[in-house]
Amino acid sequence: MPDEVYTVPENPTYKLDDIRKIQDTDPVKASTIVNPVIEKLIENIAANRKDKQNKITAQGLLKADEAGNITAAEAGSDYAYPLLKGEEPPSEEVHAEVGQHYLDTSAGKEYVFTGEDWKLAGASDAADVTYKGGSLADTLDELSKSAEDGKTLTGNGPPGEGTKGAVGQQYVDMDTGDTYICTDDGGGEGPYQWMSTGGGGAVKPQLLVTVAGEGESKVTASCGDKSIVKEGVTDSVTIDLPSYGTWKVKAEKDGQTSNEESVVVDQVKQYSVSLSYFKATIKVTCEEGAEVTAEMDGHQFKGTCTGGNTCDIVVNYSGAYTVSATKNGVKSEEKSVQVSAETDYSVTTKFLTLTVTIDTGSNLTVSKDSHSYPKNPTESETTKFYLPETGTWKAKATKADQTAEGSVECSEYRDYTLELSYVKIFGVSWDYNNQNTALTRLKKADDPSKLVNVDIDSDPSPATAGGSGSSPFDAYMPWSGMEVYNITNNSVGPKKGTGGFSLSTDTVVFVPEFYFKVEDDPSGHKRRFYVADKPKSGFTKHPGSGVYVGRYNTSGAQNTQASVTGKAPLVSISRKDARTGVAQKGTGWQLYDYASWCAVWLLFLVEFANWDSQTVLGKGYTDSNSAVTQTGATDSMNYHTGQSAGTDGKNHIQYRNIEDPYGNCWEWIDGINFGERKAYICTDPSKYKDDVSTDYTDTGVTLCESGWIKGLGMSTQAPWAFLPDTNGGSATTFVPDYVYSDAGWQVLMVGGNYNNGTNAGLWYFNANNSSSNTNTNIGARLLVFLDHHCAGFSAPLGENIAGRTRFSRLILEEPCRQTRSVAMEQNASRRKSPKRVGFLYDKMLDRDFIRSTILQAARGKRKRREVRRVLAHLEDYVEKTYEMLEKETFVPTPPKEKEIFDESSQKWRVIKMVPFWPDGVMHWLLVTAMKDVLMRGMYHWSCASVPGRGGKRVWTYLRRAIRDDPKGTKYAAELDVRRFYPSISIRRLIRALARKVKDKRFLRVVYSILESCGGGLAIGYYICQWLANFYLESLDHFILSLPGVKYYARHMDNITLLGPNKKQLHQAVRAIGRFLTEQLRLTLKKNWQVYRTTFTAAVEKRHRLLDERKQRLRRPRMVSAVGFRFGRNHIILRKQNFLRFARQCRRVRKKVETQKPIAFRQASGLLSRIGQLKHCDSHNIRVKYVDPIGVKHLKEVVRNESKRRLAA
Repeated sequence: MPDEVYTVPENPTYKLDDIRKIQDTDPVKASTIVNPVIEKLIENIAANRKDKQNKITAQGLLKADEAGNITAAEAGSDYAYPLLKGEEPPSEEVHAEVGQHYLDTSAGKEYVFTGEDWKLAGASDAADVTYKGGSLADTLDELSKSAEDGKTLTGNGPPGEGTKGAVGQQYVDMDTGDTYICTDDGGGEGPYQWMSTGGGGAVKPQLLVTVAGEGESKVTASCGDKSIVKEGVTDSVTIDLPSYGTWKVKAEKDGQTSNEESVVVDQVKQYSVSLSYFKATIKVTCEEGAEVTAEMDGHQFKGTCTGGNTCDIVVNYSGAYTVSATKNGVKSEEKSVQVSAETDYSVTTKFLTLTVTIDTGSNLTVSKDSHSYPKNPTESETTKFYLPETGTWKAKATKADQTAEGSVECSEYRDYTLELSYVKIFGVSWDYNNQNTALTRLKKADDPSKLVNVDIDSDPSPATAGGSGSSPFDAYMPWSGMEVYNITNNSVGPKKGTGGFSLSTDTVVFVPEFYFKVEDDPSGHKRRFYVADKPKSGFTKHPGSGVYVGRYNTSGAQNTQASVTGKAPLVSISRKDARTGVAQKGTGWQLYDYASWCAVWLLFLVEFANWDSQTVLGKGYTDSNSAVTQTGATDSMNYHTGQSAGTDGKNHIQYRNIEDPYGNCWEWIDGINFGERKAYICTDPSKYKDDVSTDYTDTGVTLCESGWIKGLGMSTQAPWAFLPDTNGGSATTFVPDYVYSDAGWQVLMVGGNYNNGTNAGLWYFNANNSSSNTNTNIGARLLVFLDHHCAGFSAPLGENIAGRTRFSRLILEEPCRQTRSVAMEQNASRRKSPKRVGFLYDKMLDRDFIRSTILQAARGKRKRREVRRVLAHLEDYVEKTYEMLEKETFVPTPPKEKEIFDESSQKWRVIKMVPFWPDGVMHWLLVTAMKDVLMRGMYHWSCASVPGRGGKRVWTYLRRAIRDDPKGTKYAAELDVRRFYPSISIRRLIRALARKVKDKRFLRVVYSILESCGGGLAIGYYICQWLANFYLESLDHFILSLPGVKYYARHMDNITLLGPNKKQLHQAVRAIGRFLTEQLRLTLKKNWQVYRTTFTAAVEKRHRLLDERKQRLRRPRMVSAVGFRFGRNHIILRKQNFLRFARQCRRVRKKVETQKPIAFRQASGLLSRIGQLKHCDSHNIRVKYVDPIGVKHLKEVVRNESKRRLAA
């Protein structure tokens, strides 16, 4: 090594990277040249270390004196800023300067402000602290190599070569207090060189113990097996601690023992502890299991409430204590206790709690502002929540498609209760011994049956003179659902207030499905009427609900009846002729019947709690008028209930949009006959007849003779029926309407006419006319049973399927015929309707069937944790599933949603997912049970989502057609349905399925799943794949009947048509669009195409004579379907498919060339795309893209990963 002169600056600053590695075998040169450099380096390290410790002093951690000794900083004296104090950790609201300290007196912890937030202060936290706006680690000298270098190391005894450290890092010998600094770390791998700094007795944590009271005490500090005792302590004592840890401190004097304090020592600093011999007991009453705390001036004493809901807390200081408790993470109210003597004190602290009652299995959330406490699902009918603050708390519960909400004002700390119900129940009570026409509105507190759960605190206010009105029932179903619609083409049309609505088109009022209960108390002469908006145990679906009632009196002629405005009512018609004529309007149209009449007036009775309709609504058009008037007198009214402008008795009234429910003209009521005054009723419109009791039910009630109604009979067969059985009332007492009756066979008309005066009313009951009777004051009203497809209404099957309601009959027993084109009618007439299949639910009630279905459903999903759990306990889940089916307790789980990008269609799709059990298994059970039924009518070339009918099936069909029949495939059409899955009508789908399946239990489960989809069908549900295909079955048969369509294939909602005539294909596309809109409520995408696929020889010759541009524009196209393009003699990949394939190949090839591993997903995905090449002309593609990668290599990746997963 040549001699070199090293010039050492006066204030040297050396960096490790600048120090060259000196290799010298000559000890002389080493001592004369190298050693002086090393000495200067050590001096520089010491200088930097001192500067480093002084920087730490600014943060209140350690301080260094001029000799380089390191000592503990004293709180409040050595800090650069005043020490802040508080009884809890500092929050964002505590203002401080960078480097300023904060002492949490309750926990004995010190924090330092970094400029952004607060960090625990201490030598061990130096790397986390900022200094003067920057990182402390950056300001420390570059001798420290990492954040760990800033920590002071400790141990018993001096450090050795094996003691790991970094250059510049300090070590403290806890036995002697000597300090050392690391001068060499061997490149971070050792051996490590340590040098004494010469400063002894430094850097030991301390305890400053203060003992209250007179006399000398013995203070003991202990940590594990270490114990330090200080005798003769009269006021305070400082104890040097030999190590970190949790130190316990107590004092003893004259047989007394002070309180014991625990101190967590985790940094070099002085900790303060106060001890006292004072003892008092605070007896706290609170909930069992609550953690109770008594605090005063930084002193904290804790305990737990056990049996008896009490907790004794011993405190060691006098003063004002704040007592609180914590349970379930929520704090109770705070109570103050003034402790002045060594005795017992008592205090009670309460939590703010809310106990919510709702059905077991609900998803329940209680919230206020930013606070939210979910309980999903509830495990019992009552759930208790501990709330952090007063105010208005809201509760919301959901279960399946049901929602219940409520709120409660919590103004103080105590227990509150809130009862939620998915079903809202209203009721009135009638004292039929009291002549008053008013009924008593039942409330939750005074309902003897405890059924009512909605309190109505104000009475409805009908409109007068056509003005405004209001009703508390406007906020509740079924009243709020009584809205006005048009009926067009035997379908529910626009709603009033929306585009296309017209009062000149058949106008009806929807009466939503509701449930009722009637309780009769003969001993108390009370009858209670209840209405529920949803199914409820003990309640029955009203047979007259779920229908459309004509808004107006029927107008027109016998065979062209209508419910429109501005027309004279149809009068002088018998009930029989009215029934026969209305049938001409089509399936679903009926004459207003008894069940629906009773349904509407039960709603009126519960809403107004009064039998006197003329007093409540107005006299109606009844007062000495000479003839009927045109319909529409209430069209200009601002409110749905009340009377129009004009003189009472000369004007018109309406109830919930139903015009003239009484007055103007009598209305025939179907579905009820009287034989010798005995009432017989029927709820099946297909069996309505006159003057018979066959197919009718004997109500057991006999009408009274003519007179003012005093009492109504109670029919056990039809408790919903209003049947007068006692007269003797008046126009102002009891039920203040009149009843007429007579012997022999009679039929019913109601309401009264334009000249009946006070006799008229909602319950004006005329049963003394034969079915052939006619009069200029007798008219009718229409009724229609149709699918109400608006969201929020109950299922068409209803909850009480066993009740065989009329609406479910129309769906299940006599399915409505849809309006079809002549071609479809002719095609349908050639097919014999297959017999409907039953007992599918029973088929599922078989353990072997359940077991095999679960195993089928688990294929390809065994890596999922939930699937493995089911398979590991297969027999248990078979039994659970069987029990669930047997007891009919399955409730669909609300799906989770995930948005994915579908590369094949280049758009985002929302995928809905449900648990494998029970939902996934139930989907498979249903599909497996009805698979044969669905396949029976499925079009042969309808593919996708059906086993054995994938894209390959369409590929084969189109390839053969295009290759073998050039003339028959001269033109092609491509169509697609817009938003197919979300647009499917659940009600139309379930009706179509009901034409094939007559098992009601099976249909009910299917319907519940479809309802849970949240609108349309769910992408991701196994059952929805099948039902989506089934929904288009009628479209398949319709297309086959269209002229010009020679070949037709459908891949889910993608339709391909081939034919010889372009004009006929255009006509077919337009016909398909109309069919989708009118019959299936679907829409055809506007990007449909009709194009030429080939040229004849003559056309080809003319085509060559065109210029190049026109040749390019008019050249034939290849048919595009299922990812391929089909030509006469060849097949190629679609452009987008090819580009994705090429891009994927380039990625994998790059990994092969760089010898990087190929991911399993990447390999399996590419193998799948390579498989497509087998079905097209792809030689050049294989040579360019596939061969450089190697299919064997990809298969090996997939095989190895599959083995690994199987082993796992």
